[in-house]
Amino acid sequence: MGATASVLPDGAKRFHPDQLTTKTLRKEFPEFAGNLRHLKIESLSSKISFKQDSGKIITEDLENGGSETGSQLRRAKFKWDEGGDVLQRPRSAVVKLTDVTEVPQMKLLMTRSWIKRQIVRYLLGGEGGKYLWNLIPRFILAECAVRRAMSEVPRLDKLLTPLYFSRVRVSSFPSQAQWAMYGIKAVPSSWTVQGMAEIKPPMTSADGPTGHYLTSNVTENIATAVLEGLARFHGACWGMGRESPLVSWILDINSTASTLTLYYPTKFGLAPYGYELPDTNAPMSRGGDMRFTKMNLKKFISGLGLGLKEICAEYIDVLRKLQRIYARVRNEICNVSDGKPGERQPSRYGYSQTMLHGDAHAWNMFWNLNAKHSRDRVKFIDLTNVGQGRCVWEVYYFIVQSWHCTDWMQLHRVLSRYYNALRKNCSPCGNARHGAKSKQKPTEGALGASHFANSNDRANLDSTMPFAAFLREFYLLAILHCVHVMAEMKRSGKWSGSSAEHLTRIQREEGPKGARVRKDVVYQKLLVTRVLRLARDILRYAGGCIVQSL
Repeated sequence: MGATASVLPDGAKRFHPDQLTTKTLRKEFPEFAGNLRHLKIESLSSKISFKQDSGKIITEDLENGGSETGSQLRRAKFKWDEGGDVLQRPRSAVVKLTDVTEVPQMKLLMTRSWIKRQIVRYLLGGEGGKYLWNLIPRFILAECAVRRAMSEVPRLDKLLTPLYFSRVRVSSFPSQAQWAMYGIKAVPSSWTVQGMAEIKPPMTSADGPTGHYLTSNVTENIATAVLEGLARFHGACWGMGRESPLVSWILDINSTASTLTLYYPTKFGLAPYGYELPDTNAPMSRGGDMRFTKMNLKKFISGLGLGLKEICAEYIDVLRKLQRIYARVRNEICNVSDGKPGERQPSRYGYSQTMLHGDAHAWNMFWNLNAKHSRDRVKFIDLTNVGQGRCVWEVYYFIVQSWHCTDWMQLHRVLSRYYNALRKNCSPCGNARHGAKSKQKPTEGALGASHFANSNDRANLDSTMPFAAFLREFYLLAILHCVHVMAEMKRSGKWSGSSAEHLTRIQREEGPKGARVRKDVVYQKLLVTRVLRLARDILRYAGGCIVQSL
């Protein structure tokens, strides 16, 4: 629906949402705006409030409708002349502009010091650093490309809102050497602008700020509905591999590129193709997550500030157990691959299975539990991180990021419902969009990972990933993520010693700087509490089985 996105050359005009006019829209997108009479741009900003542990209320300005991806979001109101296709004449739309230099994950690009850039270049010089560097341009191309590609896969169109118009400008991204020499000046403006259908009531999304699961108001029924929507997405794309239209556009640009999803490997501490990724928040620190196994936990925890010491001290026995088993957990799950030829053998749970949304938290989902048909219950937004991976990554991420669940049985009810929905929605992989059935038999063992052949249909799912194996992988990923969070805290040094004292002083200040620190502290405590509590429950209720099978 709407105009086809076009890739523009260098020097093309950047369409900021606030600068869009009726004349501009008619000129640049005549297929959509030919009958447009009037355009009005409105802000999507708002204010929200949430409590700190101390009871103090934090008020936050949500610019751009709460987007934390660096995107500029506005609501466009339309008035139309008579005539034309009614379906192409919406009353409103959401206009989204994303510039690669404004994405928060790209803040390393803003490093000013020439000496620091040379050091960062050296530290990112390994294969893991090259992997991250080569993914940056995908942030701009992904959303438009994936939206077009999803129209080729049955059952996926219902998960998206219609796209009315889009425009992409991508310039040649600099090498690490060019960036190290010239800094942000070497990074050309690469951007995408899109006009998408506005999602309106009765569809709704999570409450509160993104990632604050205590205020999200996500219930068990909501979590089940969203995960069933993700199962429909995963099942429709199951086993497609690098030939999937959702990622094949990447290979059209570079046939040897990775098609793994961008975000989850950095979030959980996974190692694409066996290469440990550098920590962009602490690029000067070396050693990776394996350093956690050698940490003096008592000394590390005693040095934490900002309330983190009290949280971690409660779980010190859990952390000691994780130190003993982490190396074996890492061997089972850490090395991941999308099937790129010539790469090293991945871990048992390292083979990619399907396409992932890539940032599947509740604030990127909309739902209506009263919809007549299940296919109409869930809508997705923000497709920037779509890529290959393991379905467990997405399920775990949604639960940890969005749903305040502390009941072991309740958690497993939802996991069971996701798995049953996945079985129901699994398609015969690469041939799914053509309606054909693959007759090839499964080749992996019961606890092994899905392979890349076009045989990953429902029967193959039962063979390659029975529910017991799905649960085991979920537990291992939770342990891996917990260790990654603790190792990140150690690497950054931000939460201990003089740095923590400095943050303590700043958070008492009024104004935007103090507000940012207060928010960072709240989020870090939420994350640490979440991963430690889940790791404790896993070791308590399933630890014996996990340790014996490692």
